Formats: sequence, structure tokens, C-alpha cells
Amino acid sequence: MDSAYSNVLGGKLNLKGKGLKSKKKKGKKKRQKDFLIEKSEVQRQEEKREPQDETFGMTKAQKEQLERAKALDKQKAENVAGKSYRARIEELNEALAMIPEHNDIPRVSAAGNG
Repeated sequence: MDSAYSNVLGGKLNLKGKGLKSKKKKGKKKRQKDFLIEKSEVQRQEEKREPQDETFGMTKAQKEQLERAKALDKQKAENVAGKSYRARIEELNEALAMIPEHNDIPRVSAAGNG
């Protein structure tokens, strides 16, 4: 019986004092540190490289398409910035008024079903 209770602490429970002895964690090995150092050096070298031109490797047509897309985005941004909210809503309402209403549900009656 004595061996079964050999690891039990006696006395009152003390929550603010020292706890039970715990095992110390093993430190990382030197190999892992070297690997992390190499990895960080590679990242630094990649950051030092000058960023390549975004059109690098693109064909002439792809470059022209990219330029047109940028110009169109710029033009749309200028149009939106120049109009007030009320003007944009009025323009939307006018556009919706011009659309034919072919999606409306036609009147349904039982007279034609039979």
C-alpha cells in the first residue's frame, strides 16, 4: 500500500504556490536552427530582387489588352466619382424603363386550359 501512495502530495491544496515539477522541454536541434536561418536568408534575397515588369512574358496583344482594361477601369472610376448617388439612381431607372418587359408573367386563366 505504501508504494501506491508514494506519489501523492499531502497537506492542503495551495493554488498560488509552486506547482508540481514538470519536465523541461527539449530545445530545437542545431540542424533545425540552421535550416531556419537558410530559409530566412533565401527570403531576404527574394525581397532584394527587383520586381519584374508585369508585362514580362506577355505577347503584344496581351499587353494591348491589359492597357485597354486599365484605361477602361480608369474611365469607369472617373464616371462614378463625377456623379452623385441620385444621378446614378436616375440613370439606372431610365435604363430599366427602356428594357422590354418580356419576363413578366402573363395573365393566367382557367378558360384556356381545356
